[in-house]
Amino acid sequence: MLEHPLWKDALQELRPAFNPPKKDVVGGRLLNAEYDTVMVGAAEKIKSATHLGIACDGYKNNNGDGLLNFVVLTPESVFYKTLELKDKREDSEFVAGELDKLIIELDPQKVVIIITDNVAYNVVAWEIIKAKYPHIETVGCSAHCLNLLMNDIGKLRSLVKLETMAKVLCKGIRGSRRALAFFKQEQKRLYQRPHSIKLPSATRFWGIVIMFESILENKSALQSTVLEATTDPHPKDPEEKKKFYLRRKVKNIALDDEYFFTRLAEWINALKPIAHAIEASESDSALLSDVPKYFCDIYEKSLGAMESSGLKKLVPAVKKLINNRKSFACKAVHYAACLVDPRYKGAFLTPAEKIEGSEYIANLCDTLNYSQKEKEEVLGNLTEFRGNAGIWAMNSVANSYHGVHPALWWKTTCDDQPLTPIAVRLLTMPSASASVERNWSCYGRTHTKVRNRLQNVKTGKLVAIQMNLKYSLPRHLLKKSPKKRPRSSSCPPAPTSGGEGEGNEAGLEVSDEEEDFFDYQTDEDSSGSEWEDCSDEDGEDENDEDDLISFPDVDGPGQEGQEDQPLQEEVRVPVPAANTGNTRKRSATAATPSEQPPRKSSRVTRSSKN
Repeated sequence: MLEHPLWKDALQELRPAFNPPKKDVVGGRLLNAEYDTVMVGAAEKIKSATHLGIACDGYKNNNGDGLLNFVVLTPESVFYKTLELKDKREDSEFVAGELDKLIIELDPQKVVIIITDNVAYNVVAWEIIKAKYPHIETVGCSAHCLNLLMNDIGKLRSLVKLETMAKVLCKGIRGSRRALAFFKQEQKRLYQRPHSIKLPSATRFWGIVIMFESILENKSALQSTVLEATTDPHPKDPEEKKKFYLRRKVKNIALDDEYFFTRLAEWINALKPIAHAIEASESDSALLSDVPKYFCDIYEKSLGAMESSGLKKLVPAVKKLINNRKSFACKAVHYAACLVDPRYKGAFLTPAEKIEGSEYIANLCDTLNYSQKEKEEVLGNLTEFRGNAGIWAMNSVANSYHGVHPALWWKTTCDDQPLTPIAVRLLTMPSASASVERNWSCYGRTHTKVRNRLQNVKTGKLVAIQMNLKYSLPRHLLKKSPKKRPRSSSCPPAPTSGGEGEGNEAGLEVSDEEEDFFDYQTDEDSSGSEWEDCSDEDGEDENDEDDLISFPDVDGPGQEGQEDQPLQEEVRVPVPAANTGNTRKRSATAATPSEQPPRKSSRVTRSSKN
């Protein structure tokens, strides 16, 4: 890009004296310098955290190279390093060994949880880690587990049939150029904000809900489209030849109100609570205490919707599937976190789960070497907290948790209570490794099929800069982007036309894609493209320096005790001040002579407006 003539011309306009660096310099020395700077900020973020979590997952890039990513959770995610697998065997001993090395690097006393998916060798690696570090919890990713629950339900015969019909309808419309064009015309005629019909991805199983909703929203447009189609591939009638062709099966599905659209609405009501739980669990703000709430909502809303619809016969089978996944996703540590969360206080737990959570807190006191007296104080304090006794009998304390992170509430409002250290520990543990999936999405956007010559080490540095840059930027640069496109203050609003475009001063229509883009920019927890398909692979050896992507010590580059020297060779592009003269000159050049107002009169107009 830097060597493109148009880009060079743009830089010359901005700063004629600036000589842009060559691509080898940008991809070499400057990339390394920026990487070191960004990773020092990431290391400071890790150092300032009181409790840490580790999430890891495998991936295979476009070249077929196996990679294993490690993300440190503070609970905000910090990309730590990537290992290349090469010819190494990825088994439980290898994964446990790499996790052990990382725990030692971070500080075993600060690491409190490890989150992975439910692959067999990861589950065995948990046992190896627990044997060496009893105080570290090892749990499965809640988002991954809920996604598998959606996949389990999707294998039911009734839902398989409905999904097949929905895909036939979507592919039939999208596969015909003329049918799709007519469908879009009908959307504009019938709807103010039309949405396209979508197909689910291969690995994001909750995409089936999005597909069902897109079909139901476009029901009228789909039916009017198929009514204008012909089912004869070789029509002889001149009038029929003018119509576009659709298979009879597509037409029958689109016009099947009695079964297809009725079942579609019923399954949307049944599956939507699970989709909402998956979306919530993929956030960086999701805690262990939230997981029991997710399953409680699924029991209440999903099964409740099925009980009151034509899916009542499937309730026992779906309930069995939910119980199976809950046994993996919810452990004693989740119940304990739910007990000490001021938002819940164990509201979503059964009596047996409350006892299991209390026993976990008692065992955690033993693991942390509490004395018997301290242990009794903690358990007594837990009883007071759950019963709104002691300091929690005051409304000013009991109701002060609204809008505050639960761990922060404990550290500030209840900082002198015996239960506080345990509660803070439990409420800083994240529940999912979705941050690793977002990391792989960033890898996919960086190491594409076109840019497949990028080496894994350089790709890792580019991804690390993108994921961790926010920890090195000044705070004023981290504000959320506005949802609406900001209008330049120097440009007066264009006159509206004929009352159309209400609320839009320029009288312009903003497409759904543009609005979705600006909405997406404000979502800090977005995981990238929801249709992206990521494969799973893993691990590597730390002794091979070429394969290891990590970051330097917290003290930054250079020897310990020395002040960091500025990078003399670093080239930064200065941002020039606004040149109103040049802007005016370009604007006048672009306009026709008859449209150019006198320069003096334009100043008078602007001053009068101001």
